[in-house]
Amino acid sequence: MRNIKFLIVDNEVVDRYYDGLTGRMRRQAFKNRILQALADAVESHFPFAILLIDLDNFKTINDSWGHVAGDEMLIETSKRLTEALPSKSIITRLGNDDFIAVLPPSPDSLAHAETGARKIIELLRQPYQLSFDKLSINVNIGIACYPTAGCTLAALFECADLALTSAQKRGRDTYQFYQENLCEVR
Repeated sequence: MRNIKFLIVDNEVVDRYYDGLTGRMRRQAFKNRILQALADAVESHFPFAILLIDLDNFKTINDSWGHVAGDEMLIETSKRLTEALPSKSIITRLGNDDFIAVLPPSPDSLAHAETGARKIIELLRQPYQLSFDKLSINVNIGIACYPTAGCTLAALFECADLALTSAQKRGRDTYQFYQENLCEVR
């Protein structure tokens, strides 16, 4: 009986901190990890990048093919993101079709962010073999780098969001680094 109680407690912890569909951290666990990444960057004096990733027209897939197809795409997207980014990256699903990734601090963080964004687009552009059919999806990515785009979590998220909005205006399968002039676009 005692072991069952511990299993239930462990499942509650897993449900609270991890997305049941993709196995990715939920917001609170992610926030704790990104705050640690921010502290590591301050200590190491190396920049790091945040990539805000949006799947285009994902709602259409859910509406046309059903939530099972959408769920399969999200699970596969999560796997492809892991393949595209450095092994120490922190990746989570923010909501329906939004993911966010934090690349580890590095002297080459801008180059790593650009390489990662290109690889994400390349991998997500490939058709998804779902249980019943093949489907494709497009993606846009907004990138904000510490400390250039900001020194707080809130500033970095806002800058990544501005960059994502700019990428979406440019078309599908694009990425955009945050630049100060993006504040005027809003």
